[in-house]
Amino acid sequence: ALMATTTYYLVVTDYCGVITTNEVTITVYDEFVASIAADQTICYNTVPEALTSTVSGGMGEYTYQWYEGETAIEGATAATYQPEALMATTTYYLVVTDYCGVITTNEVTITVYEDLAATAAADQTICYGTAPEPIVATATGGAGNYTYQWQVEGEDGFINIENASDATYQPETIYAATNYQCVVTDDCGTVTTNVVNITMYEEFLATAAADQVICYGTTPEPIVATATGGLGNYTYQWQIEGEDGFINIENASDATYQPETIYAETDYQCVVTDFCGTVTTNVVSITMYEDVVVTIAADQLICYFTAPEPLTSVVTGGAGNYTYQWQIEGEEGFMDIEGATDATYQPEALTGEAHYQLVVTDDCGTFTSNMVMITIIPLPTADAGDDQYVCEADDVQLDGYAENAGSVMWTTSGDGTFVDATLLDAVYMPGADDVDAGSVVLTLTAYAVEPCTDSDMDMVTIDFAPSVTANAGEDGTICEGDTYQTMGFTTAANSIMWSTAGDGSFDDPTSIAAVYTPGAADIAAGSVILTMGAEPIGPCTQWAYDDVEVTIVPNPTVNAGPDATICGTSTHVLSATATNYMTALWSTDGDGEFDNPASLTAEYTPGANDIANGGATLTLTITGYAPCYVELTDMVELTIIPLPEVFAGEDAFTCEGLAYTIADATAANASIMWTTDGTGTFDDPTLVNPTYTPSGVDLAMGVVTLTMTGTNGDPCNDEVMDSMELTVQNAPTINGGPNQDLCENDVADLYAIAENYLNVEWTTSGDGTFGDPSLLETAYTPGTNDIAGGEVVLTITAYGESVCGNVSDDVIVTIAMRPDVFAGEDTKVCEGESLELTEATADNFVSVLWTTAGDGTFDDATAVNPVYTPGDFDIMYGSVELTITAEAYAACGGTVDDAIVVSIDKAPEQPDMPMGDEHTCVYTVSSIYEVDAVTGANGYTWEISPEEAGTIEGAGAEATVTWNADFIGTCVIRVKAFNDCGESDWSDGIEVLHDECVGIDEGNDIHINIFPNPTTGVFTVTIEGLNEGVELSVMNYDGRLIHTETLENVSNYEHNFNLTQYPTGVYFLRLQGDNFLKVERIVVR
Repeated sequence: ALMATTTYYLVVTDYCGVITTNEVTITVYDEFVASIAADQTICYNTVPEALTSTVSGGMGEYTYQWYEGETAIEGATAATYQPEALMATTTYYLVVTDYCGVITTNEVTITVYEDLAATAAADQTICYGTAPEPIVATATGGAGNYTYQWQVEGEDGFINIENASDATYQPETIYAATNYQCVVTDDCGTVTTNVVNITMYEEFLATAAADQVICYGTTPEPIVATATGGLGNYTYQWQIEGEDGFINIENASDATYQPETIYAETDYQCVVTDFCGTVTTNVVSITMYEDVVVTIAADQLICYFTAPEPLTSVVTGGAGNYTYQWQIEGEEGFMDIEGATDATYQPEALTGEAHYQLVVTDDCGTFTSNMVMITIIPLPTADAGDDQYVCEADDVQLDGYAENAGSVMWTTSGDGTFVDATLLDAVYMPGADDVDAGSVVLTLTAYAVEPCTDSDMDMVTIDFAPSVTANAGEDGTICEGDTYQTMGFTTAANSIMWSTAGDGSFDDPTSIAAVYTPGAADIAAGSVILTMGAEPIGPCTQWAYDDVEVTIVPNPTVNAGPDATICGTSTHVLSATATNYMTALWSTDGDGEFDNPASLTAEYTPGANDIANGGATLTLTITGYAPCYVELTDMVELTIIPLPEVFAGEDAFTCEGLAYTIADATAANASIMWTTDGTGTFDDPTLVNPTYTPSGVDLAMGVVTLTMTGTNGDPCNDEVMDSMELTVQNAPTINGGPNQDLCENDVADLYAIAENYLNVEWTTSGDGTFGDPSLLETAYTPGTNDIAGGEVVLTITAYGESVCGNVSDDVIVTIAMRPDVFAGEDTKVCEGESLELTEATADNFVSVLWTTAGDGTFDDATAVNPVYTPGDFDIMYGSVELTITAEAYAACGGTVDDAIVVSIDKAPEQPDMPMGDEHTCVYTVSSIYEVDAVTGANGYTWEISPEEAGTIEGAGAEATVTWNADFIGTCVIRVKAFNDCGESDWSDGIEVLHDECVGIDEGNDIHINIFPNPTTGVFTVTIEGLNEGVELSVMNYDGRLIHTETLENVSNYEHNFNLTQYPTGVYFLRLQGDNFLKVERIVVR
């Protein structure tokens, strides 16, 4: 292959010679090269600069074909090509053909900025007089070097807002609905956003109605709060004015409030709250008339059958339009008095007590006065009482009776006198003529109460009876111990009664011949006075009395003298006494002798049997005076005391600190007293076998002598002694050492101290072991039960000599367990929630402390099971490590810790729009729809609407729709994901047309353009390629029709829509012709 023009010739040689041929020139065209220039960046829907080509080489007879993408551009066959306005990035290249071949040039890319568009968000409804939330302009497409100018709508259209040149604009406080838009400019031009409508609730106001004037103690009419403006979600709180201002009324939270019964002027107001704030109504004042009070005057006291003073009234309070009705009390209560309707009433003349009251009525009700009582002074009546029969010697007690009397007066028909004749119960003292006459008539006169002058009288007859007499008989004499027979008589007596001046008693004191038995005092006195009383016969009441004296001859008395005690062979001189006697004589039950048995002070000499028996009984016999001759005896016990005998017992041993009880000592005929040559003490030194407690001096001496002394006491005072020796030995002592604190698995080193012992032994209350339990100093290894129990008592016992016994001391070993913590298994918590660390445990610790590797917080980091709230960093990182650290007890020291990893999960993101058939036919039984899996989702919830389209089942990323055989129309299928932390938003819905599928195509020749989409609610729809009448409709996600129109005789369509008054979500544009259906989705955000 040649790359340049070349000349050739041929040299031919044979036998005949060499020939050189003519030259042949191969001319080579220059290299065939072609290129186009250059890449461009242009604005949306603008015409780029013409594309030029550079071609060289080859034969030079070039043909050209420009390509857009892989498609040849019709008519683009020149070296230069001018593209039309472009709306998307496009790639071009050129194919050049020449005799020398075909060359495809480099590609030129015309980069088209996206269409410059701008939206503003968002419409707001705000409260009156507040500032809206900032509004934001979002620009897309174009060259990207945006500038902003916010505008506000005025009377003449939109005007620029000074200094409002950022993408975000904060409107000022406004007081009326206001529209804003933003003009966005970049290298590709200028666009104006949609209009942002700031609408406004009316001004939030509240009033309360209405003031009232009411009667005292009544309930006002309900009061009503009326709120206007604001969002309208009003809440109410009524208030009442108290001493410190208005205070809330409990449970008064409705627009209408029914006040309770009140007794004073009261003010109310209502505090109304809604989304736009809180306002307080005007004050509603409830004023009231004063309480109605009706009084009438006054109680009166009048004479029988006279008229009282007029009754007057005073009425205060109420509305004041009074009417009156006087009432009088009858058998069935108070009743109206006919014609008594004035404020004053004059009663008629009365013959009995009357009660009146006044009933007053006005607008505030009916009120009753106090009661007035008219008391009538009645006519007097006199009753002198029953006739009386009285004793001639008695005064007469009168018992008169009078009613309604101011005073009374007694008078007599005889010569007696009254103690006080003005008393109803006056006393009358009869005169001699009254008694001689045998009777008298007394008159009682009753006079009326002043000022009344009436009177009444009544008489009583008094008859008189004779008095009683008594004679007790002659004086007499009796012997001590005898009784006395009385002999008395009476006249005009109803009964008699004997009494004594002494202390004796009668067999029947009501008998004339009663028998009297003298008492001890009578006998001691030697005589007694007896009195006979005679009871008169009624009506006499004054008894008659007479006395008789009785003399009593006394019995003899004897006292042989006190018992006596003598020693051995001594004699005893007696000291007896006697009274009222003639003779005396001593005798004995023993074998002794008296020097003079008839003498009260005889001397007695005991016999041998008396001494052997320890004593004898001596008896004195006395004979009394005539005529009674009473004989008495008394005895003396004579005791003879022998010599004492004692034995102190055998010698013995005891131990330091131990008392010694003597058990083998004996004593006879003696009282005992123990003594010691040491300084110890006896519990009772007078016991035969006491207990002796040695002292420290005794212990130092080693041996003490205990002496027992016996004496037979007074009067003999003989004394004997005996001794025994008590040896006192030293007691063992032991000290196990101080209590100890150990950590588990440590060994306790023991150091005990002991004295005066034979050997020692360690023991344990637990299950551990000693190195050598017989040593004072040894080691103890705790057992498993010791450790589990946390404490063990170690006891060391020292064994003493002889009787000294054992002593022990305890060492308490407290065993601390090493701390153990468990933070719990790794777990998770949802974003925005707190985690209670319930699985954490800790044992054997002084304190615990939780720490975090993140930035969250614990409600109480010192608790074993706190609540942890993740921080922002924890959430951003997705997990955090939490550590619990436990501080050991002092015996163990140090700390231990454990950690847990907490994952912080989020609710799943919104799924993509489901995938599946967008057009199904009525004969399709079911269809399957699926969605791309969402990270972190545990399951999915599917929805089909309207519900009559069919049912959808599936909890995963795939669901099956079972179509309703009767359903024809458009439905929407959407899905949301969920996990333990919540659920996502619903996905965008896929619109599915379910119909008969007869002769309908998708209208592929029709082009629908919706922009912007997604949109804030304001968008433009253009349609190209229409060649028949069609029906255009816009509906929401639930199938509700929002807009419909019929397009006739048009090939192209353009219309601006505004859906800002509808909720955000998915909407559908439906274009229906005779043989096609086309649906586009619109997303309003």
